[in-house]
Amino acid sequence: MRSKDQTDIGNVISETGETFTVMQGASREYNIPKFAVEGFDGSELYLSIPFSEVLNYKVAYPLLLTNFYFYESGKQSHFKGNRQVERC
Repeated sequence: MRSKDQTDIGNVISETGETFTVMQGASREYNIPKFAVEGFDGSELYLSIPFSEVLNYKVAYPLLLTNFYFYESGKQSHFKGNRQVERC
């Protein structure tokens, strides 16, 4: 899929009633509305919007902090979620 300004958006991985889900690499996902598609040449979908507008359709994943370490004055604390489980 390419934007109006010819930026490579990624590959379509699925389609729902109103959107195409597009993956760019392994970490960027977009839900592009079908109304933004301007054309198809047999191998590429072309959008009627520039890449700057495509960014409005980027899928945001919540940041999950399940395990992390906190260092303070040479001591290390291990947290699970928001609960301290050990102090080293």
